[in-house]
Amino acid sequence: EIGALAMPPESLSSVLQRSVEQHRGDERPPSVPTTPASPHLGRDAVRMVLTVVGPDRPGIVRDIARVLAGHGGSIAASRMVKLDGDFAVVTKLVVPADVASTMEMDLRVALRGLQISTQAVREEVHAAPPYQGEVLCVCPADIPRTLLHFTSALLSHGLNILAMDTELRPTPHGEGFLMRARVGAETPIEETKLRSALQSLPIEGSTGSVSVQLRLLPGQAGATLQDSSAVFLELPLERGAPVAAR
Repeated sequence: EIGALAMPPESLSSVLQRSVEQHRGDERPPSVPTTPASPHLGRDAVRMVLTVVGPDRPGIVRDIARVLAGHGGSIAASRMVKLDGDFAVVTKLVVPADVASTMEMDLRVALRGLQISTQAVREEVHAAPPYQGEVLCVCPADIPRTLLHFTSALLSHGLNILAMDTELRPTPHGEGFLMRARVGAETPIEETKLRSALQSLPIEGSTGSVSVQLRLLPGQAGATLQDSSAVFLELPLERGAPVAAR
């Protein structure tokens, strides 16, 4: 069933945080010095975004967790994806200010061979959009400009993309291009018009149709796609009218 494609793996945030707690206080390799864990991270904490990209190998997440635990840091949010043989992770870290530079150097040692970048960020609280929804579209094939048409349809309805996943996945009718997005708006989402627009996405060169699932949700601060993934499993798949080949 197409709906089953929307079930994501366990979020990286929970995996990393659990690993950090397991390794905090464990014996570390010599390249990762132990710094006493901070009892709380307040004004003296540094918030940064860590990006890691490179060839996939076992232990990358564990290595990040070990270094972070060794410096008394914590994880605010994380996202991970494997693209063929490559691995990419984006993680928001919170670490004591006096060990931030040392932690970054230790990360580069522990993750040698991977591209690493860090960027300090300000701690800002953003209110979640009061109106949110989740959209799942499956096109019959990976057709040029499909993503452009999909995102243009969302923008034309005043929707901001809060999170999105795209991938090629097998469907009952062959390989399809899956686009799944969490969207938000300051005004009520016009469900009927949005559904019609998505079902009518132009798919040049194909005689198939666009399959759509749409669910409106209450606004939730910090919500991610994983928070309501089961929604897609409950909804029937709705197909648009067949689109003639162009």
